[in-house]
Amino acid sequence: MLYTEAEDLATECSFPDVKQTPSELSSFLNFEHEIGNIIFFKDVREYIVLDPEWLVDVFRCFVSHDYHASLYMTEWATLVETGKLEEKLVEKLLKKVPSLILSKHKQYILELMEKFGIIVKPNNDDFRNNIYMPCMIKPRLLQEICGTVNDETEHSQKTSWFCLKFNFLPPSYFNHILVSFVRNKQLFYNKKTKSWEYIAILEYLN
Repeated sequence: MLYTEAEDLATECSFPDVKQTPSELSSFLNFEHEIGNIIFFKDVREYIVLDPEWLVDVFRCFVSHDYHASLYMTEWATLVETGKLEEKLVEKLLKKVPSLILSKHKQYILELMEKFGIIVKPNNDDFRNNIYMPCMIKPRLLQEICGTVNDETEHSQKTSWFCLKFNFLPPSYFNHILVSFVRNKQLFYNKKTKSWEYIAILEYLN
C-alpha cells in the first residue's frame, strides 16, 4: 500500500490531520511493525508492506539456491566473484516470481534490502551507488590482503586492523559486522582486481 493511501484511510478513520501532524499515524504504523503485522520504516515510507510474507518471497529472489536462470549471465559471474550486484541482474532476479510484479517496486525493494542488511552500498563517494551482497563476498587470506595494501603512499594509508578469530561464527552475524563496517568506513578499492578490499578476516581454529 502507498503511504499516501494510508494517510487517506487515517483521515477517514478520524485520525487528526495526518498530513500536518503525521506523528500519530507513524506511531500506529511503528507499533504494527514492531508486533510483526506489517513492514514499515519511517525513513523508507513510500510503501507499507501489509503482508510480511510478501517480503519473504521478495528476498527469496535474491537469497536462494535457485539461480539457474541467471547462471550464464556475466553479471552473475561478477556477483559470484566480487559480491557486486549489477542492475541487469537485479532486473532478472525480480522476475523470478512473475506473479509478484516486482519491477515497479524495484527502488523500494532495494531500500528495504539495505535496511535489513541483505545488500550494502560503499561509503566512498565515487562508488556510493554500487550494490554489494555481503553473503556473496568470498573470504580472503590475511596474507593476500596484507600483500595488496602493504605499501603506504600519499594516497593510501593503513589504519588499525580489526580481526576476528572464532571457532565458529554464524554467517548471518559475520555479514552483520561486515555491513556495519561498509556503511561507516571508507573502503580501499583495488584497481588491479577491480574489487573492494573490505573483506574482514575470519580464521577458523584447527
